[in-house]
Amino acid sequence: MVSFASDARVDVAVTQNFATPIDNAVNTMDFDGGTFGTGGGTNVCPTTGANSTNCPPMSLADNQNAAGVTAAGGTGSPITKVVIYFTDGLMNTIQDTLPCTNNPPSGTLYNFGGQDTGTAFDFFDPNGNFQGSSDHYPNDDYSAIYGCGGSSSCTCSPSGCSGSCGSGLTCSGGHTYVPLSATLSCQGVTTFHSQQSGTQVTFTRSAITAEAQYRAVTTANTMRQESPFVTYFYVIGLGNAVNGSTATKQFLNTVANDPSGPSLYGCGTGAYPPTTNCYNPNLPQGLFVIVPDCPSTACTTELNQAFQTIAAAIRLRLSL
Repeated sequence: MVSFASDARVDVAVTQNFATPIDNAVNTMDFDGGTFGTGGGTNVCPTTGANSTNCPPMSLADNQNAAGVTAAGGTGSPITKVVIYFTDGLMNTIQDTLPCTNNPPSGTLYNFGGQDTGTAFDFFDPNGNFQGSSDHYPNDDYSAIYGCGGSSSCTCSPSGCSGSCGSGLTCSGGHTYVPLSATLSCQGVTTFHSQQSGTQVTFTRSAITAEAQYRAVTTANTMRQESPFVTYFYVIGLGNAVNGSTATKQFLNTVANDPSGPSLYGCGTGAYPPTTNCYNPNLPQGLFVIVPDCPSTACTTELNQAFQTIAAAIRLRLSL
């Protein structure tokens, strides 16, 4: 079990005894933060070392599956690799090493994004070392320099931005930020590397979200082509934030590579990109299931049905 919000972590490593540990881990989760649900794209997630525990969650899951293959005896065993991706919204956070001109020094790893709408976005510490305190999952955001318009005299609080913050820009809610003159903010950086375009792109909320989605699908497609054992993706979209957005359904269908997407959500068939294609018949197909009525009295029943549908599909795959 790999969980994610503003950062990601392996809660339960691959093991034969997983039901109770996963139940316990879910019961202690605090559902808060951004949606760092993506993969590394072309950035390799190391299998050892410091970054092996804080890289993107799809990549963490891929590492866990690889460990499971090794534990099962490698290429000589009948193995099916599966990822079940469970989310209540868009992916909106990516991870890169940024050359900040202040402290932290050049070459520091950051997660950034965290918003689905508006102009604001945040920076998060994937290691939990900068601010020295924890938010709900489990590391606090620590820089609002771009979410407040990039002004060095701007300070954010739960009520919004104050000072010379620019017009029409607000902080993300629910957090208190340190002043931007403090050593915790990343300064001197105005762009990030887009794997999608191959160029440096100016920090904007929408550009980060688009990059997060590109890296997610790129990672999923790479995992679907691994040798000798491909990975099959099963995706659950929870709630109206998913069900009420055609664009979100198209995207999550692309992550799953569900063949029903083109007819259900008006997207194309073929290789990704272009981003209008949500099913590639040349790659292993998965399944995208929506649980629309959460929270409500129907949520538990619908969620159980979704898990049973996916379980049946996995059992069929195991029997082939």
